[in-house]
Amino acid sequence: MTAARGFGNLAGPLLIAAAMAMTGTTGTAQALGPDDMDPTAIGALRLVIGGPALLAISYRGLRGLPLPWRPMGAG
Repeated sequence: MTAARGFGNLAGPLLIAAAMAMTGTTGTAQALGPDDMDPTAIGALRLVIGGPALLAISYRGLRGLPLPWRPMGAG
């Protein structure tokens, strides 16, 4: 995969740092969300929304590559 335009060799570490920052927001989402929502439901909802969103964002870079759709679907 190529580096993000304008970031050179820092693209990978910056994207990892962004993912780490977003991982820490589950507690915030629970605190700001409805009081009766289970933490497991919030985590599952984040996965259901986040997985397809990441796939959509990275679609341009993945175009033309063979993807393991069955394991991805099972995951």
